[in-house]
Amino acid sequence: MQQINHSLILMSEVWVSIENGFLNGEGVDDRNNVTRVKSYNHPQYGRLPYVSAQALRKWLRETLVNLSDDAVPNYYDRVQDNFQTASSRLGLSTVDPVLSIEDDLFGYTHPFINHKDLVLENQNTDRPRVVSVNRLSPIRTTIMSPVLNTTLVSRDNGFIHLPDDTPLPYSNEFIHALYEYTAALELHRVGVFDNKADLIELDPLLESNYLRDRSIVLIKEERNLKRYALSSDSLGKRRASAATLFLKALKSLNGGAKSTQYLSALSPKIVVLSLQKSGNPWFMGLVEAQNNELRFNVESLKERLSSAPPDEFVSDIYIGIRSSFIKNQDEIESLDNVSLHESSDFVYKIMSPGKAIDSFLNAIPFSSSIQGVNNNVS
Repeated sequence: MQQINHSLILMSEVWVSIENGFLNGEGVDDRNNVTRVKSYNHPQYGRLPYVSAQALRKWLRETLVNLSDDAVPNYYDRVQDNFQTASSRLGLSTVDPVLSIEDDLFGYTHPFINHKDLVLENQNTDRPRVVSVNRLSPIRTTIMSPVLNTTLVSRDNGFIHLPDDTPLPYSNEFIHALYEYTAALELHRVGVFDNKADLIELDPLLESNYLRDRSIVLIKEERNLKRYALSSDSLGKRRASAATLFLKALKSLNGGAKSTQYLSALSPKIVVLSLQKSGNPWFMGLVEAQNNELRFNVESLKERLSSAPPDEFVSDIYIGIRSSFIKNQDEIESLDNVSLHESSDFVYKIMSPGKAIDSFLNAIPFSSSIQGVNNNVS
């Protein structure tokens, strides 16, 4: 099995079509009693709705956790349980990225008591120092932003009847738009944890326990850094599980505010998938709306890939498009099995979104040995 021995990013660009949805609200306009969708002002196109990265990550996390067969309870249940038990007083951290794939993938900032300082507390000479474990999430996302010229914001008017049958008017905005977002998974960071000075990813108590039972191994040690990785038996499995759950969550993403009134399908209508060495989102903005037609800018795609470093992409690029969704579908399909550029060993693969995700997942190489861990992770 091929090893992941360098920085490797699983990059996905996704387009979803929202028809008469709400998704993400910014609150009530008290003057007009209107519940508004989140929006920003574009210098040319005026007010445009968007979905915040916080909301998108919450949907992604909830979908992924629901798909996972992880035996560890989800993070929010663990936090609630921690408040109700003595574990917080004993300094036990709620997070455990070795056992929980959720913690490994979505990161955390969580307080715990430095166990070395508990001796000082028992001697009444000092108070224990409360520090925190911090892990930067290997999953990166953009906001979900609209494709220009595809957006309509409308208003749904209704009434609430008071006990005396007095009608109280209220309004909700709802949207029609084609949204795009980028989500990336840093595969080389999955299953790898750094304790560097005050930037601690593993609670020291977990660190010592897992070293003792060989669940983790020390792969790098410098003056202020100790880098750990899951054991070779577990590392490849964790990365395979991470990629599988990440891609399946994109495929079956579920979420959005006011879904009882404005249920929206967040499954991808278009998706572009690649394995690459940098985190550069090469595929943003490829779908354009002109004269009420959606077009996929094939020339822009070719230009971008020709300007990328020759070894940037380390897999075929999978493009999934829902049938009859794009005007120039024939032009896109003509790319099938065509080389990315003259010196590339990889090609474009054109198919439906669901099949693109499944086929891409089967093509990902996973490291099953410690030699496959990048020792230059920042």
